[in-house]
Amino acid sequence: MADPAPARSRRARRILLWTVGLLVGAPLALVVLVLAVLLIGANTGPGRRLIERQAASLSGGLVTLDGLAGRFPDGLRVAHVAVHDHLGTWLTIDGIRLDWHPLALIGRTARIDLASIDRIAVARLPVADPDARPSPPSKSGGSSIPNFAIEIARLHVGELAIAAPVTGLAADLGLDGHVRVAGIAPLLNGVSVATLPDSDIALDVKRLDHPGTVSLTALTNAERLGLHLHAHDPQGGLVTALAAMPMLDPLTLSLDLDGPREASAVKLALKAGPVVLDAQGTADLMTRHFDLSTTGSAPAMEPRPGIAWNGVSLNAHVSGTPAAPAGSGRLVLDNLTAPGVGLSRLTADFTGQAADGAASGPATLHAVLDGLRIPGPRPALLAQSPVMLEATLHGDQPGRPVDLTLFHDLAQIQGRIFTAATQPGGSALHGHLGITLPQLAPLAEAGGVTLAGHAALGTDFELRNGAEIVGLGGTVAITGGQPQAVGLIGDAGQVSLTASLAGHDVRIYGLKLDGRALHLDASGSDLSNTLDLHTSLRLPNLQAALPTLRGTLGLDASVHGPLDDLAASVRANGNIGSDIIPAGPLTLALDADHLPKAPQGHITLDGTLDRAPLTLAANVARLADGSTHVTLDRLGWKSASGHADLTLPAGARLPLGSVDLRMARLADLSRVAGQAITGSLKAVVTTSQPAGSAHPVARIDVSGSAGARPASVGRLALAGTVVDPAGTPTLDLALRADQIAASGITGNASVTAKGPQTALAVTARGAFEHVAGAPATLDAALLLDLPGKHVRVQRLAGTAKGETLRLLAPARIGFGPAIEVDRLRASLAPAGATTGALLDVAGTVSPRLDLTASLANVTPALARPFAPTLDATGVIAAQARLTGTTAKPSGSVTLTARNMHLRTGPAASLPPAVLDARAVLVGGSARIDAHLDAGREIALALSGTAPVGADGALGLRARGNIDLAVANAVLGAEGRQAGGQLGLDLGVSGTAKAPRLDGAIRLDHGQIQDFAQGVRLTDISALITARGQSIGIDSFVAHAGDGTLNASGSVGALVPGLPVDLHLTAHKAKPLASDLLTAVLDMDLTVKGQVQSRLDVAGTVTIDSAAINIPNGLPPSVATLDVIRPGETRATQAAVAPARIVGLDMTVRSPGQIFVRGHGLDAEMAGKLHVGGTTTAPQVSGGFDMRRGTFSLAGVSLTFTKGRVGFDGAGVTNAIDPSLDFTAESFVENDVARLHVGGYASAPKITLSSNPPLPQDQVLALILFQQTTTKLSTAQIVSLTAALAELSGAGGSGGGVLGTVRSTLGLDRLSVGSGGANTSGASVEAGKYVARGVYVGAKQSTSGAGTQAQVQIDLTRRLKLETVVGTGGQVTGTTTPENDPGSSVGLKYQFQY
Repeated sequence: MADPAPARSRRARRILLWTVGLLVGAPLALVVLVLAVLLIGANTGPGRRLIERQAASLSGGLVTLDGLAGRFPDGLRVAHVAVHDHLGTWLTIDGIRLDWHPLALIGRTARIDLASIDRIAVARLPVADPDARPSPPSKSGGSSIPNFAIEIARLHVGELAIAAPVTGLAADLGLDGHVRVAGIAPLLNGVSVATLPDSDIALDVKRLDHPGTVSLTALTNAERLGLHLHAHDPQGGLVTALAAMPMLDPLTLSLDLDGPREASAVKLALKAGPVVLDAQGTADLMTRHFDLSTTGSAPAMEPRPGIAWNGVSLNAHVSGTPAAPAGSGRLVLDNLTAPGVGLSRLTADFTGQAADGAASGPATLHAVLDGLRIPGPRPALLAQSPVMLEATLHGDQPGRPVDLTLFHDLAQIQGRIFTAATQPGGSALHGHLGITLPQLAPLAEAGGVTLAGHAALGTDFELRNGAEIVGLGGTVAITGGQPQAVGLIGDAGQVSLTASLAGHDVRIYGLKLDGRALHLDASGSDLSNTLDLHTSLRLPNLQAALPTLRGTLGLDASVHGPLDDLAASVRANGNIGSDIIPAGPLTLALDADHLPKAPQGHITLDGTLDRAPLTLAANVARLADGSTHVTLDRLGWKSASGHADLTLPAGARLPLGSVDLRMARLADLSRVAGQAITGSLKAVVTTSQPAGSAHPVARIDVSGSAGARPASVGRLALAGTVVDPAGTPTLDLALRADQIAASGITGNASVTAKGPQTALAVTARGAFEHVAGAPATLDAALLLDLPGKHVRVQRLAGTAKGETLRLLAPARIGFGPAIEVDRLRASLAPAGATTGALLDVAGTVSPRLDLTASLANVTPALARPFAPTLDATGVIAAQARLTGTTAKPSGSVTLTARNMHLRTGPAASLPPAVLDARAVLVGGSARIDAHLDAGREIALALSGTAPVGADGALGLRARGNIDLAVANAVLGAEGRQAGGQLGLDLGVSGTAKAPRLDGAIRLDHGQIQDFAQGVRLTDISALITARGQSIGIDSFVAHAGDGTLNASGSVGALVPGLPVDLHLTAHKAKPLASDLLTAVLDMDLTVKGQVQSRLDVAGTVTIDSAAINIPNGLPPSVATLDVIRPGETRATQAAVAPARIVGLDMTVRSPGQIFVRGHGLDAEMAGKLHVGGTTTAPQVSGGFDMRRGTFSLAGVSLTFTKGRVGFDGAGVTNAIDPSLDFTAESFVENDVARLHVGGYASAPKITLSSNPPLPQDQVLALILFQQTTTKLSTAQIVSLTAALAELSGAGGSGGGVLGTVRSTLGLDRLSVGSGGANTSGASVEAGKYVARGVYVGAKQSTSGAGTQAQVQIDLTRRLKLETVVGTGGQVTGTTTPENDPGSSVGLKYQFQY
């Protein structure tokens, strides 16, 4: 018998093979079968329809397919795909063609021969369904994305139609290209330069509805990286249209990156309209090292409404890494304006140094912000001085620290911030900053607070284990401003804070504030919504907090527990009084639990107030039934008493119970209130629920009298009931006030209110005396329907100042959603007139507008009671007929004014004015046509369209002519005169929020004269044009004397900050010609900046000639300036930063011919000065030195040896007052006599001195006659007496007779002098500059000493050639160069010693 074991073994193997075959083969066969069925089904009509239906079903209706065709799976065709959300279809795709090789997926390659779409239409962006359930969070797996290669031989999108709701602008694009990527896993699992797969990508995008292209090519492999991007967007392109910046058209962008990854060449070129940006260099993309040179510029432009600049420039060369840059660069931004902020100039300089050949040395950014304007009530707060920022990164030091310095006159911040840990386990970010605030006054003023003082604070911060830890400490000195702050903090305040924030948990380890009379300590935490806070406050001197208080106060408070079940405790103890109330002890205790859901608490106040016991006790508790019970158990103080017991049932709105407050003597409050109070008061309010009534009733009974200067009521009574006061109240109240007195007005008044809300009858009557000096009455009756929102005015009459207001007939007015007027007719008649202005209004305002209104017979007489001196004629009338809605009204409005004329005053000579204006409203806009005529001098017209609301298009234009001589009727009274023809043609377009101007203003044959100041400008011609948001001065020429003044530039009239860029020039102009000052000058000035923050005036002014006449005294009509002299101190005033800053950088020079005359002085000056600083704090340096000069005294002319006019004085109105320093000397034998003219032009001082010291009359005799008083003749003594009188200020005024003669003859010098000690008689000298630096003069003696002619030529500033030709004559005594009557030629050199 055969062994069965082998047979069993073979059988087992067969069973195993069958089992494995079934387990493996059956599913495989099933898969093959499914694939076969799918392949067959997807390529048949019914199968394709099934797939289309299943796509919609499986996607929940979000995706639908139509027109499935082609060969599945390698040649798919889909006619239409639509993608939906809960609002409808937002994306459609038409004409899909996909030819690919499915079997290539076995080799992990998606090989596609053609991926083509005829049209993609994006109607809008998808919107999430608010009612949809949120998707469960996806479970992140640990496996990475399989690395497939992608090869798309041809990619084509015939049209990509993007609708306007997607991007704001509709656009049609086309796309062609190819894509080959060796592996997508590096791209999807976190791409980096090192892991970039080999790729070959080329994409071309072209606009179909407008010119414009974008092309991108990318070629990467192990050795090389190539990226090339080129975009061209011509005029009206997509990018600038989407950005709403048409000024950037056309736009061209080119970016090239080519070369090994360790040394790729980088080149960027961008040109967007006038904006240019270029960059080129190399970059190591593996280590992020770079070496780039960048330049960029942008001219003056306004890229967005309200955002503009005058110019931007960038020039930089930077190398290294982003963490440790090296190189240098500069960014300059001129005159930036934006909503709420502005900047005159930003200059930012970058410098970085390499350490040990690597780009890891310090890198510094230095920035200066000039004229910074900030939002808020004080926009020019920081504009007075520049803001300077310096930040230095030390990349080669541990922790990579940044040294930071921010400097401004008002604040300085300095410190070091570590951007990385300095040691293992340390904080990644930590540092220290010191903050200095040298002047608190301007900063406090910007916040609407008045404070003066300074502060110095330091803060340490770090980020450790996810927690932010902050420490703050320093000193605060309050030296002025709010008395409470000065008294409590004082000049030695200390503040400190230590806190941490970790997530939502906050810990305050300590908060301390110590001052002169304040000590605050606080600490606590908020951990997991559980509070534990403790505060202690001590006020040892209450007078420091309020000057009228006296005593001390201590307060301790704590809050602890969960946020939904808090407990609070407050304890306050003090000895409190005032300057008129003696201090007494007061104790307050407050305990509350179960806040805020079920509050229970008790409060007590006990002590002494104004020498009388004060007691108060109150309780509040939430009861078990949900009601709240409040009791005022006791209230007692002097004649005041009170109690209350109120219960608010759950769900009720009105507590039931009573409140009773009484005070028999209101005078008890006088010392507490700080003023005398009289009268008494009783107030009782009870609320109850009467039996059988569904509504509670409140009974009110208030009576008494009250008085406190300047008002009093002799008898006051309010009584009545209110049924259901918290629901639908019905009132029966009467208020009467008798013996009313206030500010001189006396009278009685009464008001009643009766009835339900739907028919509440209200009457008001009053009779008063001395209202604006006349009686006044009021009588009104109204019937109110508060739920229905309308009122019927049944009676309204009133008188005041003799004018009478009357309601001509009852009127019904709706004031709810339906605002309507059922004919309101009223009249206002002036005193003594039987008729007056008539107002007639009828119709509805909302929801539909259907209104008719008229205003007639409005005359200036109506204003006469308030302007008694007004004497004018004219009649104003207006009519309106409106329909539609208030947002888009239709209809017409007309306004007429006839014979508007002032009959008195300077304006009485102005011609009567006539105004006709009409506006036709259609569809939210108004067509306006207005004309204003005043005789032949004024003819103006305004026409066009304007929006009724804030939105809508503007299209207005103003045209007309004005003869400026019409203003002389008013200007003439002020000593001024104007003339010329002003032509106006201005238009405004755009919107009210972004208006744009166009047109021009032209002035021809203009003139301006100010007779008092000596200003005279003639033949003025100007052309001012409006361009967008700016106004340009195309030309301005004014003749001043024989010269001209010119101006050009622009003003951003509608640009935030009002930027200004002006250029002012003058050539041989004489803008001033008066008795005090006459000047001929050249000028070249620029005015730049922003009017609302800072303007800078810079340039030069050359004074060709000037005559400064020093009067003995100023006429009474001229205000005398309070001049602050050098060395003197200005009266202390609170430091207030000016709202606007004007910076100065002006140089004033004169080569000569500045003549200073008056008080006997006749000098010629030359020099130079510089005016810097600001108009509020000018810094003037330099002055004018004398070239020649004489001093006439008692008919004797003295020659000065030195002289200087210095501009170093400033008045409180910042007017410049020149200082004088002139010295004349006379040598007689061994004596030296000096005359000194000092002081200021507004107050000159003349002093006499000598060596050796002599009496004043002796010094004067030596100066005038070169001999002592004992040797003077009678005539000379008379002259000496006159000279002393002149020096004392009693000798007359002005330049005297000689000044008048010199001005009449047109001479630069004219004097009469003595012949000196060695000659007799007098001499007359006259001279004039015939050319710059060439002086010709003549001198004639009256005693026969001869005649001389003098010519002086300035060879250099100090070297002069002088020639004298004389006829000879007799000389008594020694002949000197001064009295030599003969001829001479010589050189003169001047020097200082």
